[in-house]
Amino acid sequence: MDKIVFSWGYAFGGVIAFLFHRNQVRQDIKFRKSAGVDILGWGILLGLINRITTHLIGDSLFLAVIQTIALCAIWGFVGAWRFNKFRIEEGFSRQVWRKREIYASITGILLWIVFTIISMLPALTNTTNDNVSALGQQTELYFVENSYVCDKFFEVSAGMPIETNEQIANAVERIHIYCPEERIVQDTTVLSTIDAVFPQLKDWNWDNDFIHTYQTENGRTAYYYIKQIAK
Repeated sequence: MDKIVFSWGYAFGGVIAFLFHRNQVRQDIKFRKSAGVDILGWGILLGLINRITTHLIGDSLFLAVIQTIALCAIWGFVGAWRFNKFRIEEGFSRQVWRKREIYASITGILLWIVFTIISMLPALTNTTNDNVSALGQQTELYFVENSYVCDKFFEVSAGMPIETNEQIANAVERIHIYCPEERIVQDTTVLSTIDAVFPQLKDWNWDNDFIHTYQTENGRTAYYYIKQIAK
């Protein structure tokens, strides 16, 4: 008797491989016997083992790969054993078996791919939503300027108020006029970056501009100017 040792069709396709080999299996045998309920049983058992190991040591690509290989190996051996047990000996053709194995294997692999994509959809959807949210935040841009204030500015601007947006803008413009040689850093940024530098501005009303003056290590006066430019 030409025994089948391992079935790639059952390995990749599980019980659906029976549908490809059914013409070479006794017709009086019920599907659950010839296809093998134990094939599904091993799959469920390995799934439970994977749940337990994931709970104990966390998600692991290595464990997922090992489980998949083990599952395919068990299905392949059990499927071959089932086929040998119930196959029709008269007219059995190894060539026909191999051809149907190829069809069953390809179908099984395609189903694996489809189910993998379906299982990944929630994560992909969440990632897309996160990216959209991040993009929405990125559109909320702020103009940032950081530089030094020279003595000349203080000489001509003593007592100058810097409370309203117009007054702040006027003060910055005067700095540009009277301190043109000083280093001026200008850039655009997002709110998260501003919050990291100035956590006290987390609840700032951005209808108002913000300017902050401070003393540097070398004793000079510098300023930090922020203005919202896009929502």
